[in-house]
Amino acid sequence: MGPCVTLPLYPPHMSSVHGLPGIGRIGLVLPTGTRTSSTTEGALGVGREAGGRRGRPATRGANHEGAGDHLGTFDMIAELARHAERTGFDALWVEDGAHQELEACSVLGALAMVVVRPSLGVLVADPFRRHPSMLAKQVTTVDVLAGGRAVLGIAPPTGPARQFAEVLQVVRALFTVDAPTWTGQWYRLAGAANRPPPTRPGGCPVLVGPVHNDPDATGVGSEGRPGDGADGGSPSDDVGLELAARYADGVIFAGGADGVARAADRLSRWCQEVGRNLSGLTLLWAGDVEAGPSLGGELRSLVDAGIQGFAVRITPRRAAGPGSSSPAVVLPDPDDMTVVAGALRGVVGCGERPAGATGRSATDRSTASPPGPCGPGT
Repeated sequence: MGPCVTLPLYPPHMSSVHGLPGIGRIGLVLPTGTRTSSTTEGALGVGREAGGRRGRPATRGANHEGAGDHLGTFDMIAELARHAERTGFDALWVEDGAHQELEACSVLGALAMVVVRPSLGVLVADPFRRHPSMLAKQVTTVDVLAGGRAVLGIAPPTGPARQFAEVLQVVRALFTVDAPTWTGQWYRLAGAANRPPPTRPGGCPVLVGPVHNDPDATGVGSEGRPGDGADGGSPSDDVGLELAARYADGVIFAGGADGVARAADRLSRWCQEVGRNLSGLTLLWAGDVEAGPSLGGELRSLVDAGIQGFAVRITPRRAAGPGSSSPAVVLPDPDDMTVVAGALRGVVGCGERPAGATGRSATDRSTASPPGPCGPGT
């Protein structure tokens, strides 16, 4: 028995829009967890360098070196969020995963009471760790608390590709359909009510990523176009690209500009395959950056490769002194945040307020002035 709810191939309000208002183009990833690995590939997986790309001095992999790096307190996160909003960041992202000290949607719900303009995004949810109905409810709650500012990033599948496709469709159904019924291979809904629904028409934006350049990637298309994973095969970046073209509002890329350009070209081919215009998808890049002199050039190369916005983790200055036995608190320096925000504005401008969003928290019903042309207060 197939799904009882029929969804369009992709969100209808995205079919002719260049990027999605409300995702935010100048995004900061807030630190919310202990890093337990010294490898260059962290939760986002953006440390993987494919295709023999050149070294990248200003933008690096997702994980900072060192083990046991400690979050500190939520007060620190809140103050960073306030400073980010004052500085002009129009999106705040929180990582989701078992290695994080605090659960992403809980942090975002709290931040909805702290900042009133930036979008609040999950970067990125494991598609199989929660039932998709629970994931949709958590993100919807953030959206309602924040007055229509929630964004959901979902990682490409590490399990069956068709199960991931069901996750995307179930989440979208709960965002857009009142009490949908769904009977699939992995999930079932029987008149599930997601009330109150997301604030914005069309629900919360959904992005798939991070996606790297993988020349051996295959998709799940039944006829091998452009990938060749007719049996659902091994998960790959191309699976994420195909399903993003079919069901999502955008894609999160990682790695260097050359690899991003190749992956964006594959995404364009998938969009052609499913009858969708690539301009209807928002293309973000996620990874670490340093507030150095080469940052502007690195960001510009990514924009030239097709990137429209960024979710950056700023390499921190460690707070623990020599000889300290406690874990180092790894927080970005406020001055570095100002420098990075300026570099981002220089290459992408700023984002737009979500259509239908109030741009303030559920506890702040006062009139908030709209953001200026390059962020709040301008």
